[in-house]
Amino acid sequence: LGEAFARLLAGRGINLVLIARRQDALDRLASDLRATCKVDVRTLAADLGQADVLASVQSVTADIDVRLLVYNAAYSTIGAFIDRPLAEHLRVIDVNCRGPLVLAHHFGRNMAARRRGGMVLMSSTAGSQGGPWISSYAASKAFNTVLGEALWEELSASGVDVVVCRAG
Repeated sequence: LGEAFARLLAGRGINLVLIARRQDALDRLASDLRATCKVDVRTLAADLGQADVLASVQSVTADIDVRLLVYNAAYSTIGAFIDRPLAEHLRVIDVNCRGPLVLAHHFGRNMAARRRGGMVLMSSTAGSQGGPWISSYAASKAFNTVLGEALWEELSASGVDVVVCRAG
């Protein structure tokens, strides 16, 4: 899905900042988009679940006007809740809840101050009900849905559009 978003936006002439964990995959996609769509593409290899991710993101976006945030990262642990290590459940929260909250707060402030912008927060139909074997993932996606709905209302008067995409 992340690559599909990148290709669609680049195809419309929108410059991109791509963030993912694997630099090699970022480099391949960025090179292709630069060549085929003639857009500027910056990359950042980063783990969106890390506590210091905002500083890394700011380092590559400080000099540009980010007008659209697409938060498409996700992490899931699969198995019985009590059988999975607590660290895996906490990682789900870090990547799926903390990450979009941090970036929506940062870029949302900037967008509201400029009175324009947009955010797409990826959720999942799994967030519509508790699901066995994916309990923390489903709960995290419910968080994204509710966060996006609330931000849509809060930021709309500031010229910032927020949508939640429920994949699945």
